[in-house]
Amino acid sequence: CVLAARSPVFEAELYGAMEERNAYVRIDDMRAEVFMNLLHFAYTDELPPETIEDGAAMAQDLLKAADRYDMERLKLVCEDKLWTHIDASTAATTLLLAEQHGCHRLREACFEFLLTSSTTLNAVMATDGFGHLCKSNPGLLKDLLSKLATHQDRRRRIQQWEEDDNHGLVLRTTEGDKLPEPTHHMHLGCSRSIETHTSSSETPDRRTPIHPDLTRDIATFISWSSKN
Repeated sequence: CVLAARSPVFEAELYGAMEERNAYVRIDDMRAEVFMNLLHFAYTDELPPETIEDGAAMAQDLLKAADRYDMERLKLVCEDKLWTHIDASTAATTLLLAEQHGCHRLREACFEFLLTSSTTLNAVMATDGFGHLCKSNPGLLKDLLSKLATHQDRRRRIQQWEEDDNHGLVLRTTEGDKLPEPTHHMHLGCSRSIETHTSSSETPDRRTPIHPDLTRDIATFISWSSKN
């Protein structure tokens, strides 16, 4: 049976213990068209063309059905479809759905969208879906606030770093000795690489301010350079 092969839940219902078998399998709490699309996917490994053209509503219902019947392949397909439909009107409901059904990639994609800008966040917060999210799952709101604080702090650090004399650094040891040649690069964990070099005799010595969070990395680099 194809259904039993594609779904452990259907397998248990169709081939369970003899005393647990029924003459038929009753499907409750699911619209007929949603179940028909689930059956189509089970037998063909693809969604019907009209379902692909539909918006997020059918994908949300199918994701619930896929999770209910433990059909991981269909669940991933629905995740990808919902990902492409994340906008201000759907972000909150999609985030809640992703949390309820263990869709971690979709969950993070929703958070990423919410943190795009303050305008985007305000638009999402004005929707009924966001109000429902706050009432039904306050923990998600706490996660959002935590991510928002981290995001804003990261942006402040990057902005401060970009204003720091175009990243020009002349590094010296604590004794004032210049770093040895050749030129080195070090990665600072923010998608940037800083080139450190010795200043020539014609170039005045400069000590560019360094962001406090980089102190440990730079000190480690200086220690490594002096030993090599």
